Amino acid sequence: MNTTSPRSAKPRHRGARATPQAKRTDHDLYRRVETSLAGMVAGLFGPASSLGQGEGREVIHQMRVNGRRLRVGLAFWAGLLDARELEQIQRHLRRIGDALGAIRVHDVNRQQVLKLAGADAKVVAPLLHHWQQQRAEELTAGCELLRLLQVSELDDRVRRLLQNARYRTKEQLQQEAARQLDGLRKGARQRLKKFAARPASKTFHKLRIAVKEYRYGLELAAELIRFDAKPRVNKATKLQSLMGKCHDAEVAAAATAEFIDQNKPLATGLRPVLKTLKKEQARRYAQVEKFLARQRSWLKKVRLTAHS
Repeated sequence: MNTTSPRSAKPRHRGARATPQAKRTDHDLYRRVETSLAGMVAGLFGPASSLGQGEGREVIHQMRVNGRRLRVGLAFWAGLLDARELEQIQRHLRRIGDALGAIRVHDVNRQQVLKLAGADAKVVAPLLHHWQQQRAEELTAGCELLRLLQVSELDDRVRRLLQNARYRTKEQLQQEAARQLDGLRKGARQRLKKFAARPASKTFHKLRIAVKEYRYGLELAAELIRFDAKPRVNKATKLQSLMGKCHDAEVAAAATAEFIDQNKPLATGLRPVLKTLKKEQARRYAQVEKFLARQRSWLKKVRLTAHS
């Protein structure tokens, strides 16, 4: 299948015969792809106009998840999309993801302290107040970024990008899904090897991202191709959850330690909180290691059968 981007495509000689492309009416696979990605667009941009007007923490979380899924989905189907426009859109989506992440981290930190530390409310009140102030600043910055991107009609640009996809035959589309999925699988496997060879916060984080992208790729491919997706998705989701919880405890511990360093008079009361967070991080890390030692089938090569 030819998935060469417009930037790298060689000039076609005059009179050369163009490769036949599928029409929308040829099959419903494009409709599945468009419907899936359109749902992510709605999940990201739908709540954007009301951001900062008393939205719940879960709204921020879901916007971030949909944005992340959309970035993976657009990269998954990059061979069908205009390369230059896709590159610009992905850059803006990463900016949105970073802005939402900067807000979300304070929500997660707060949740970790209240759930795990079990400390007196008066002891952690200054810490939580500090994070709340930081969150308010990040929320203001995030709202301004989204306002500017709404003025530039980024959501409409994403929709037009999907509408102008270069159509392929059903078989070519399924082959592209298989190729992309295997690329994500190999990427996750490579990250796992690097983490096993050198366990560290950096390699852990990169593996966590690769697992997340592979899970999304499994879900995208399952819409077009028959394979034993559910067990793989379930295991990837489980690992993603374990690694995410470990990461949450690590980030909350680091933020708490930073606050203690900057507020020495409060250190005595907050050190037990920090100790609990670090202990919980170690426990969760052990769970990740246990899972990785026992579960490898989710990274085996996928045997695919085309949908009829």
